[in-house]
Amino acid sequence: AVLGVIPKVEGADKLAHRAFQEAYQSLRTSVIFSSKNRQRRVVLFTSTGPQEGKSSTVANLARTLAATGEAVLIVDCDLRRPTQHALHGVERDQGLTNYLAAPVERTDWTPYVKQGAHPTLHLLSCGPVPPSPPELLGSERFSELLVSLREEYDWILLDSPPATSLTDASLLAAVADMVVLVVHHNKTDRDVTARTLQRLREVNPAVVGAVLNNVDLDRAYNKDYYYAGYYYTDEEGDKRVKKRSRVEPQAKVG
Repeated sequence: AVLGVIPKVEGADKLAHRAFQEAYQSLRTSVIFSSKNRQRRVVLFTSTGPQEGKSSTVANLARTLAATGEAVLIVDCDLRRPTQHALHGVERDQGLTNYLAAPVERTDWTPYVKQGAHPTLHLLSCGPVPPSPPELLGSERFSELLVSLREEYDWILLDSPPATSLTDASLLAAVADMVVLVVHHNKTDRDVTARTLQRLREVNPAVVGAVLNNVDLDRAYNKDYYYAGYYYTDEEGDKRVKKRSRVEPQAKVG
């Protein structure tokens, strides 16, 4: 299932673009509908390979959820190339790895949580990059942390490393309530994506869908692609104009 289609938007101020905003509002709705009445609230975001927009998808969805008053926590579980701290303008140090490596008796995780752009948006940054990320992510202490976080937040979004060649994503999928795959449109190899999906489903059957990222809607519409959604405004930006767009058919998996 396609949970959302994120359009390619040029310029630095993407968040001000109406098409971009509507795309994430649609993604927010899809995630909520996939959550089984909020029973599934720990959501893992991963991708097949690097540079697919996984981390920015997590950051922007978190802002969209928090804008409606939801209590949202981003946990940067990409312990190899963390980026969430940069996306939110906070320090990377004193984060997840600090807590996981702390003495057993130190169970209070709140000192490691940082404030985001919205009052209800928080971030647990990576912390120092560890020598062995799987050892920390597969630990009992990490599982216990997620149990505690569930009691405090409406949504917990896990930013994971790519799933193709690393075990980190599989470890995280095992403790997440549901998994979302971010796919860079017209870039990611379909066969590799299919194998990634199969691998994730072996760990967690609740792979609820994919996010097509960086979709060039003008280009997609001019070609004979399948229907994707409505994401256009007119030149003045005041009147919304609906226009059918198309994206390439994805490989059938499962």
